[in-house]
Amino acid sequence: MTNADDTARLMLRELDEALAGREPFLRQALRRLVPLHAEITGDDLPERAAIAERLALLHSEMAVFVARSAGAIDDARDEDLEDVLTLRSTLQYLTDDFRGTVADGVVDPEALVQIDDDLTYKLRDLGPRPDLEPPAGIPASHWWWAAASRRPDRGAG
Repeated sequence: MTNADDTARLMLRELDEALAGREPFLRQALRRLVPLHAEITGDDLPERAAIAERLALLHSEMAVFVARSAGAIDDARDEDLEDVLTLRSTLQYLTDDFRGTVADGVVDPEALVQIDDDLTYKLRDLGPRPDLEPPAGIPASHWWWAAASRRPDRGAG
């Protein structure tokens, strides 16, 4: 068994706790997607079908998670930036990893567009952070990491 398998199984246990009404476990489980991607190669996400089943059952809770994510971006200060970027990567993994499964659409695409707009404005407001590096395994398609380190001046745009 690999670290990725262990992480996926832990994620499943936390999703089971969330299904039992223990809401904090949902956020813990979802935050594991970013480090999980550092442990896998390609699209080989362990336990994808089982995780997707649980996410589909948590559809209402996921809508709340996405709304809270948008609020976290709006409220972010400079010291919150890495967490906010990790959160945005989590939302992208939820979108990409579960496309074509029972959890497809668990993150509303329209909400993601709004979140990206809000994040773009937030990055302009906070100013550049060239010292900020993405976690291992983050693909170049997660543009927000690069944008955070080379943000344009407020007047650019």
